[in-house]
Amino acid sequence: MNAALILLDWNTWKFNAEVRLVLGIPVGLVGTLLVSWGVATLGRRNTSGLRDGFITSGPYRFTRNPQYLRDMILFLGLSLIINSIYLWVTHMLLSLVFIITP
Repeated sequence: MNAALILLDWNTWKFNAEVRLVLGIPVGLVGTLLVSWGVATLGRRNTSGLRDGFITSGPYRFTRNPQYLRDMILFLGLSLIINSIYLWVTHMLLSLVFIITP
């Protein structure tokens, strides 16, 4: 669904190119760095709790769900870059789910 929104509604909202790229790219990069940090801290095997148990280092010092935080930051960056009201609404609803889920 998001791919269709990206293709069909690219750059149809109110942000100009400078704002979109100057804000969207750094926000997207922060989200990407957070996912790398979380994966490096947790490790692949511990994702399902097979190895080390409860992790309290890295991004897990600040939040129990760094994956959700990372996704919400990436949603913000993508929404800025793509500049579609429909994608903004979709990403806000998904972010709400991530806030409520834990």
